[in-house]
Amino acid sequence: MKRQQEKKIQTGTDSHTLLLLTGDDFVDHSIYSHTVTNSGVTLSGEVSRFGSSYRFGGSAKINVDIGDKRITNGVFTLEMWIKLNDVVKSYKCVADFCNHSTMYFDASDNRDGTLVLMNGAASWQAYGSAMYNGSVVLSTDWNHVAIVGNDSGHNWLYLNGTKLTSGNYSSSTNVMSMANGKIQFGNIALNMSRYFKGYMEEIRLSNIVRYTDNFIPQSLR
Repeated sequence: MKRQQEKKIQTGTDSHTLLLLTGDDFVDHSIYSHTVTNSGVTLSGEVSRFGSSYRFGGSAKINVDIGDKRITNGVFTLEMWIKLNDVVKSYKCVADFCNHSTMYFDASDNRDGTLVLMNGAASWQAYGSAMYNGSVVLSTDWNHVAIVGNDSGHNWLYLNGTKLTSGNYSSSTNVMSMANGKIQFGNIALNMSRYFKGYMEEIRLSNIVRYTDNFIPQSLR
C-alpha cells in the first residue's frame, strides 16, 4: 500500500486532537488542557524517540480526564510510540479507556510481545490469537502503535505505520465508547497486575479516523 503523510503531524494539535502527551512533562498539550495525574511514572530524557519519554517501571500509571470530550460514537484514533524493557510472557496494559476498551500487549502462551486489543474479559480484536494466523511480535526497540475505529464497529491496528489487515475484526457490537472521560496508561483501570514496563511518548487521542492506509509515523511536536 502507498504510505500517506498525515496533515499537521508536526504540530500534533488540531481541532480533532483530544489529548496530546509528548513525554516531556505531565501537561496535556492539546487545545483542551485536560487534567493529567501520574502515579510512580518518571520522565526519561536518556531513552526516547523524540525528546523525552515516560518511564514505566512496572508499578506506574498515568491518568487523564478529558471530561465531555470523551469518545461516545466509536470514531477515534489512539496512537503512541512505545519501547518495551523486555518481552516476557505476561499481560502489559498500554492504554485503558476505563473498562470499555483496553489495549494490551498480550504475551501469553508462546507468543511473547504479541499485540492484542481486548474489551473487558472478552476479546475485542486480537493479533497473535485466534483472530490472526501468526504473531505480530514487537521488538524491544521503539514501535509506533495506532488503533483506529469507526462508528460501524470496524477497528484497525497499525504497527509502525502498517495496517495489520489479516486480523481485521468487525462487529456492530464493538463500537468503542468511554464510560466517562477517563483514560489510563500503564495499567488496566481495574487495577489488576498488568503493568506496562518500558517507555511511552507522543501519545495522541483523536476523535477522527486519522489513518485509512499505511503511513509514515512521525513526531507530534
